[in-house]
Amino acid sequence: MKFFCLQNRFWFFPLTMVLLLFFSCKSTKPTTTEGTIKETFAEAPVNLDFSYLSSKVTVEYDGYNLQGQIRIKNDSILWLSLSKFGLELGRVKATPDSVFFLNKFQSECLLGSYSDLSKMIGFDINFNILQSLLLGNDFACFDNQALKKQTDNKLWLFQFENRKTLDNCKFLFKNTLQQMMLVDPANKKIIENHLKVSGKAAELHALYSNFTIVGNQLMSSLLKLSTGMNGNAISISIEYSGIQFENSLSFPFSIPSKYKTGSF
Repeated sequence: MKFFCLQNRFWFFPLTMVLLLFFSCKSTKPTTTEGTIKETFAEAPVNLDFSYLSSKVTVEYDGYNLQGQIRIKNDSILWLSLSKFGLELGRVKATPDSVFFLNKFQSECLLGSYSDLSKMIGFDINFNILQSLLLGNDFACFDNQALKKQTDNKLWLFQFENRKTLDNCKFLFKNTLQQMMLVDPANKKIIENHLKVSGKAAELHALYSNFTIVGNQLMSSLLKLSTGMNGNAISISIEYSGIQFENSLSFPFSIPSKYKTGSF
């Protein structure tokens, strides 16, 4: 499937774009001081600890401004509803093994696996990487051996040459990652994340800012993702508001009988 076809669908499904934002790009690397040590970053970064999360979202991409709601059951379900002028355009539901796109504007529902997505975008992705990118978390059950450096502005930089999942990880990732992660030592939260799949050109730059207190935890309320394709820059911002940790949530996703169904 050609990229421009997927891009036309994006303003219904910004979450799709998060998946498609792994194309080649050039990013600025932080300046570091002399001296590095290889260590396990035992307490940094600190991930969000929750069972269920809900938030309103405002998504900006290519001149489009959409409003919606995101709901997450940790490590199990990602659900997104997007609207324009009060009219719901579509929904996305992602589980650890499948992704569903409900396009209300074109009366269609598309289903695919992460293997399908990996073939489409040129490298492997899994549910946990997607969830972690959206929330500013580190990835689950990847090895933690990194080169640790201190940047000129006293932030910590963790550099992984070939990061891979542990053998007992339920979110297996076939390839390895080259990753650079900037962490604020004051709160142990990720503020920048640079990702590249080893041996491939795909690269992604994520920025996290405007941290807000949710319960007794910090979460970034502004996520900016950037990359490029054939020299064309692509960027998306997701702003969270009204973030809440919940005891339970529903994830409504029914397919009307008149809708066309297919795969991507």
